[in-house]
Amino acid sequence: MNKILLFTILLFIVSHLLIAEDYSFDVSEFENKKFDMSGNLKINPIYLQNNRESDLFRAKYFNQMPEGYSDMFYVIPEFFLKFDNKKFKYNISGNLNLLLKDHEWDLDRTLYESYLEFQTGYITHGIGKKTVKWGKGYIWNPVSFAGKQKDVDDVDAALEGFYMYHLQWVKAINRGKIKNMAIDLVLIPSSADYNESFGNGASMSYLSRIYALVNNTDLDLYFLYNGDEDVKYGMDFSRNLRDNWEIHFEFSHENNYRQYFMDSTGKLASTLKSNNNLLLGTRYLTQNEITIIFEYIHNAGGLTSDQMDNYYTALKTALDTNLNVPYYKANSTFFNKQFISRDYLYLKMTRPQPWDLLYFTPGFYMIYNLTDNSSVSTAEVKYTGFTSYEILGKYSIFGGGDSTQYGEKASRKKIELQVRYFF
Repeated sequence: MNKILLFTILLFIVSHLLIAEDYSFDVSEFENKKFDMSGNLKINPIYLQNNRESDLFRAKYFNQMPEGYSDMFYVIPEFFLKFDNKKFKYNISGNLNLLLKDHEWDLDRTLYESYLEFQTGYITHGIGKKTVKWGKGYIWNPVSFAGKQKDVDDVDAALEGFYMYHLQWVKAINRGKIKNMAIDLVLIPSSADYNESFGNGASMSYLSRIYALVNNTDLDLYFLYNGDEDVKYGMDFSRNLRDNWEIHFEFSHENNYRQYFMDSTGKLASTLKSNNNLLLGTRYLTQNEITIIFEYIHNAGGLTSDQMDNYYTALKTALDTNLNVPYYKANSTFFNKQFISRDYLYLKMTRPQPWDLLYFTPGFYMIYNLTDNSSVSTAEVKYTGFTSYEILGKYSIFGGGDSTQYGEKASRKKIELQVRYFF
């Protein structure tokens, strides 16, 4: 057995024995098992207007003659299974992703979570693959040290977790201005077999979160250590200024971040630097029930406009000369990340049941790249009037100049329909 995994299991057992001296294992507790199984099936056709002038599009379909339009068709069943027997809990969830694209079917599968938990007093222990969501931001979370970032097109979608040992202590304090407190301790091992993308090569990462409700303000402190020079720390807070007005803030520091970029010669390079990331946002409910979410994002690890220009200039030269195209095509995924640049604005507005249209919720959201002045705007409408069904329609427009994030997208417009059946 891997030494790291063995160490984690032993720590799990020892911590339980130290904290829960009065606990005894009773087989009779398992006689009344309680299961909860749920899931959904999503049918998701997508229609795209191709951006044939985009260098990313030209690289993707190199030496081909693509049409002006393309489409994709997703079939995604998700399942969630929970077993809860008083102090013992087991959760498992995942999905299958069947995609029809370019006349070919592709099948992928993802295990979101599979972990065991038990509780002793104020402490909950957990071991296995678990999704941890830290941070107050709606669209991006710089303090999400123990989890993956959200999908900007579906911020409520389930996320794949990491294999970990997780201990959480929660208690109501009610002393002075401090009302509640919680402490999370997390160990995340990494190897070629699991959590390979975590820890920058470290075999074990140590994380913690301290939460407190202080004078009606939610406050969190975060820390990560996975090597002598690899340390992250951060904080966030959320507070209601009024019943209908909330503000939130996140800050994180990383002293050993490796940034990848394209240099002036057209080669992929990297450098080590320290980063200070932040997010500042607000959520406001108007008198006519319009919810407005507005956030500013500073991603210090993002690229400057000159660094983006270097990549697109090199890619365009390769396409025009038919030289080294596979090299730049292979790097296109990195340069097409959600927040590849440094500064963004995010705005979302929703209004449930306008003009007494029952079960309808229209909305609009936009991401604006302040670094290169490009943007994506999406109008959406959701209908929930059918039992066990939900219908969501989206229309997105990508805008921007040459060598910009959204101006170089492979699509100019996107029409999307999601039909979800819950069971």
